[in-house]
Amino acid sequence: MLPMSLFLNSLAKPNPADFSFEYEGLVGTVELKVSSPHRFASVFVTQLKQQKIGPVFEARLPIPPTRSPKDSSTLESNLIQLLQVAKASDGFLSPFETGTLEQRGEVALVHMLLHDQLGNLESLDNNLNLRTARQYEIAKAFGIGTAVALIARFESVSSTVVTRRLTRARDAGLIEKQLNKLPRRNKVSDGGNMLSTGRQRGGSL
Repeated sequence: MLPMSLFLNSLAKPNPADFSFEYEGLVGTVELKVSSPHRFASVFVTQLKQQKIGPVFEARLPIPPTRSPKDSSTLESNLIQLLQVAKASDGFLSPFETGTLEQRGEVALVHMLLHDQLGNLESLDNNLNLRTARQYEIAKAFGIGTAVALIARFESVSSTVVTRRLTRARDAGLIEKQLNKLPRRNKVSDGGNMLSTGRQRGGSL
């Protein structure tokens, strides 16, 4: 069982997320949204699992009216329950779909940075093809169709460079062929929390 504690790191603007966290291999971002009378936190969690990076879950956590939106203790206690469920699951979900494509692209960049800081984009031989393949997986986890442009922005290189790396990654079998059909998603309520469950898949996107 996971320890019942979680630390949220505050992120300075212009980051699209207000908090980030890494917990037992799970990488997450939390964005606070306040639109009277509703207040909630939008959460995205990804993970490196079976040598692939993919989406684990997305959720909207309500913020009690008696609490400040910046009070991370409430978020931490709610998140830990979802993380326990996520750790017990197999495979990945279909791509995240909450928010606009532009918003998801910005959050995907944060997840690339977090995974990079954890060393999840690296290999012992500093394989750029593997690095690019995992960046591609993160982009696809957020439903980004323009993965090349997003990776180029993150790496500060041209789209041509990224395209070449992706081609080599495909040739090396580091990127799987996309499925024609994605699994359906379901949203279930867990004590007022909306959690996208989808149907689990054994591999990455």
